[in-house]
Amino acid sequence: MRRIPIAHVVLPAAKSLRPAPEFVLEAAQKLKETRGLEVELLMPVPFTWLLPQPVGRGQRLIEALRALEPRPTLLPYVPLPRRSIESATAALATHLVTRPRVRRPSLLHGSFLDGGGFVATTVARVLEVPSIAVAHGTDTRVLEPGALTDRGRPRRSKSTLAHATHVLAVSHELAHRIARFGRTAEVVRYSADEANFPLAPRPTGPARLLFVGRLSRDKGLDILLDAMTRLTDRDVGLDLVGGAVAGFDVKAEIGARGLGSRIVVHGELERARLPEFYARASALVLPSRAEGLPCVVVESLLVGRPVITSAVGGLPELVDDSVGALVPSNTPEALARAVESVLARAAAGELEPGRLRTRAVPFTFGPAITRLRELSFELAGG
Repeated sequence: MRRIPIAHVVLPAAKSLRPAPEFVLEAAQKLKETRGLEVELLMPVPFTWLLPQPVGRGQRLIEALRALEPRPTLLPYVPLPRRSIESATAALATHLVTRPRVRRPSLLHGSFLDGGGFVATTVARVLEVPSIAVAHGTDTRVLEPGALTDRGRPRRSKSTLAHATHVLAVSHELAHRIARFGRTAEVVRYSADEANFPLAPRPTGPARLLFVGRLSRDKGLDILLDAMTRLTDRDVGLDLVGGAVAGFDVKAEIGARGLGSRIVVHGELERARLPEFYARASALVLPSRAEGLPCVVVESLLVGRPVITSAVGGLPELVDDSVGALVPSNTPEALARAVESVLARAAAGELEPGRLRTRAVPFTFGPAITRLRELSFELAGG
């Protein structure tokens, strides 16, 4: 039986530890295991990445890309100021058009409306095949009036919504926002594989909070640091896991608040190490200013740790008082009160780890993969 060729388009980041979103790689890998589908990972990369590299950061990045599963097809493109994604799109389209027709994908799949989703949708139009575009979080924020962003992002997002054969959204809230722009999106959760985040017994010792995400204001890290100064229990610690971003000096912000002895900055970590951090945490805190449905919330609950987060995006669809607390965005006082309440409830045995995991299971990757398989056969004509 001939297998149907489909392709996932991924735009990598220049980070050797985590060069591509794990949820995209997991989707491609799970689909690759499906009988009747032949899955390829297409990855446009700046041509400079593929030049001979001295031992160092550049070489580690290429090695990391080539070690991914599924192993990607790396396609060089010329990075252009404010037009790099369009350049990547042209390079990918050229590559696929020159292939024999039998080796071209019958379906292209891309995540993020202004990134991989745009590339996949545009190239699919050139090949005259269907496409799936997935909105994950802040994708539609760039379309809101007054959004502070370069003009390319809203233009690409609008193009994706106009031309994708099928649009997916990771939360109902995100699907509602997409509807305001005249497009229907089906809710399919891109999240965590429950097998990778086993349940852990409740930790002992002094309470310790965990933050996982970009170390930025967008993720509300400044709000969390302000909340830490308001906690009555000065023994509560905090672990920060994630990559630094320009414009927010984490260590300086910590020092300015006199929190140096209570906070450990771990930086970017391989995803395989995250379960141990969840396991030793008392609770996950994510006071983001905007979100879709972040994987880290599902991961924390799977391990059996409560979550304190902002009432933004799709978070109210998963988090409530039964698994932690929701607080208004930009409110360090409310966040501090919620942290103290959740820690007290957890210590009293009210937030039982097994019950938290049970709540998270419907939001894991299992149902999403089932639907992606169905869509792949349906759209590719299998």
